[in-house]
Amino acid sequence: MKIRGWASTILMSVMALLLGMPGTAGACATCFGASDSAMAQGMNLGILSLLGVIGGVLSGVIGFFTFLALRATRLRKSGRPKVDSWVAESAGAKSR
Repeated sequence: MKIRGWASTILMSVMALLLGMPGTAGACATCFGASDSAMAQGMNLGILSLLGVIGGVLSGVIGFFTFLALRATRLRKSGRPKVDSWVAESAGAKSR
């Protein structure tokens, strides 16, 4: 039992030393090269397009929940939720 404790301590220490060595942390070939190359510009445009897609999706989610909050506020102020006729008809058909 004591050997396992020492072995894990030594293993964790060696892993910490290897991960902490600055010589092993290098950039990829694209980032390490010239920043004005065509590949770097393409990567930057790819990043911007992905950010645009993510921003559009998040804007849609925010808009949907804003719509739900405003709708709930309107229904709460009216006193009683309004039921469409087709909802009432389908509920009446199920109860028969």
